[in-house]
Amino acid sequence: MSYVTRINYAAALTEIINDLNVTKQIASIAVTGSFITYGIGQVLSGVIGDKFKPNTVILIGLVGTTLVNLSMVFIPSIAVINTVWCINGFFQALMWPPLVRIITEHIPEEKYTFSVVLVSQFAYIATMVMYAVVPLIITFASWRYVFLFSATCSGIYAIVWYLSTKKLTFGQKVSKSSNVDIPKISFKFLLSVGFIPIFMAIVFQGMLR
Repeated sequence: MSYVTRINYAAALTEIINDLNVTKQIASIAVTGSFITYGIGQVLSGVIGDKFKPNTVILIGLVGTTLVNLSMVFIPSIAVINTVWCINGFFQALMWPPLVRIITEHIPEEKYTFSVVLVSQFAYIATMVMYAVVPLIITFASWRYVFLFSATCSGIYAIVWYLSTKKLTFGQKVSKSSNVDIPKISFKFLLSVGFIPIFMAIVFQGMLR
């Protein structure tokens, strides 16, 4: 659902440009801006996800991105669209770090690798599905229905997520093969291993894309 509500803008970009009669550079500000807010939000999300229930943080991200996508159906101005889509980057960032915590605390170590690979596979699948579905929707309707479709999907899944995870408990790592605690990594340590250059490289890569 994260990819369904994030990849859709880039997939519908050409139609947005034609419909709103704006340049590609102006319409692409939303893509670049959301990538930057997504990157910054990942750091904040990691901190928030450690202090609050990760399933609740993810639910907030799902509801937030649902509302953002729904608002795209009605916004007439590209300036407002760019601003709102940058906000979407923050909501998207609320999903991934807490998801890692959930996997770490609730998946046995012998199934951990499989779980991570499964999540990655569905991310790629969602990307391919959106690039197939978006042109289909645009053919029979307009680009705004792309966001209505995404909002409907994520809205339904937000309910499914809430009902499926509301009884989860947190604070103890599930492990059948090891009881070794995972050491905490400080921000100072991240700086020492080149966190800022790596972060900037990721941001610039997104801007180039």
